[in-house]
Amino acid sequence: MEPYFLNRPMRKLSIFLSVLNVHINRVPIGGRVVGTRYIPGRFRIASHRNASEENERNAIWLQGDGGEEVVMVQVAGLIARRIVSYVREGDKVDRCERCGLIRFGSRVDLYLPLSWPIAVQVGARVRGGASLVARIGDHQ
Repeated sequence: MEPYFLNRPMRKLSIFLSVLNVHINRVPIGGRVVGTRYIPGRFRIASHRNASEENERNAIWLQGDGGEEVVMVQVAGLIARRIVSYVREGDKVDRCERCGLIRFGSRVDLYLPLSWPIAVQVGARVRGGASLVARIGDHQ
């Protein structure tokens, strides 16, 4: 796992977006943008296991209103050669707010605290702004 900003173990949840999916990215938690980092790279097929480490990507470090931290990484794919981010360091964001997009055939990696139970199964179809993918802590 590439930690980007946080130097501690995190759980990685990857969401592959095919050319048939909507490629708008949404903020997973409300709070503020602590930092962003653009990483140039290759343009492998986004479903490839090494795409998260080798492809062009943009990392967004978020801190929730309760202090929880999440890193969202927009990963370009073979066809997707343009990542767009609408957020900047210091921005206040709301959960499910649009924060960017990736042009066709891409992927989003979420790095979540280990204490957050994953709420989706491998291979499940998720909808931006509608699908619950993880629970904050074990109380929601």
